[in-house]
Amino acid sequence: MPVAGWYANPDNAEQLRWWDGTKWTDAVSDAQHPGAAPAPAPAPATATASDPTPQTDSRGFFSRMMGVKSDAAKAAAVTYNGLLASVVDGSADPATFPAAIEAARSEAEISVKQDRSSRIETARALVDRVLADDYLSEDEDQEIFGSMEMMGLEPELFEGTLTDVSKSILIARANAGRLSPIDDSQMVAKAGEVVYLDVAAQMLKEVTIRQYKGGYGGVSFRVAKGVRFNTGAVRGKMVPVGTEIQVIDTGLLCISNKRAVFLGDKKTQEFSYDKLLGMKLFSDAITLQVSNRQNATTLGTTSPDLIAAYINAASQEHI
Repeated sequence: MPVAGWYANPDNAEQLRWWDGTKWTDAVSDAQHPGAAPAPAPAPATATASDPTPQTDSRGFFSRMMGVKSDAAKAAAVTYNGLLASVVDGSADPATFPAAIEAARSEAEISVKQDRSSRIETARALVDRVLADDYLSEDEDQEIFGSMEMMGLEPELFEGTLTDVSKSILIARANAGRLSPIDDSQMVAKAGEVVYLDVAAQMLKEVTIRQYKGGYGGVSFRVAKGVRFNTGAVRGKMVPVGTEIQVIDTGLLCISNKRAVFLGDKKTQEFSYDKLLGMKLFSDAITLQVSNRQNATTLGTTSPDLIAAYINAASQEHI
């Protein structure tokens, strides 16, 4: 903790303010530099320092503790933010960026942790700008991953911190007709068939909930004092009172250049593109309608938009 004395006022750069060794006091001075006139105001009664001469924060400890940055640090922060902005707008120079951003970070007193967080958010902003039209060309793909490398961000981030960004990239690639085959699909491909996506899915079914409702349908009459005879019967029936969605099977939905196939624990269901009539998207499911099946099939999934984009792109190839 700094000793009692006069330091730069964090609320007014043109003043000095008295620090009593534990906290700021209300005493201020118009003197901006040690020895400058007028003389500093006397220290408050609580101050114990014998020498009221304005002191300098030579090691920078006090300024860092109070969050006060020098003019040079503030200027470096502006440079730092400008460099990150150049990544987003695509004007950054890969040859000079790494050294320039590190120098600005250091001079601006930005921690390594804060710097990494800022670079990750910059990557997000870059992807948002590139994917504004929901299409991703090869050149735009290279811009994204080249900028990630320039900022020192590893591609593995797309499997963790940037998972949502990764999904947006895959959808934009599919919208542009750029599907990449996978080698480890659970589906056994036919001759000439290429699999592009395996995604977890649940087969769903809408079930009607029924409830029994009934009443007495006969007559009652007296045969003696205190004795009655009942005839007829209780008449009732099951009536629908609502519906609910139930999971009837769990497995994978595999998408190839010829078909989509649900591989469930209990059953397998195929959706050939030449029989596909339509798709309906929900926030957590997708419904597929094919001409050779009377009822549509609804599959629960965390990525209905990704599935729709892949099926749309793959079915266009099939045509």
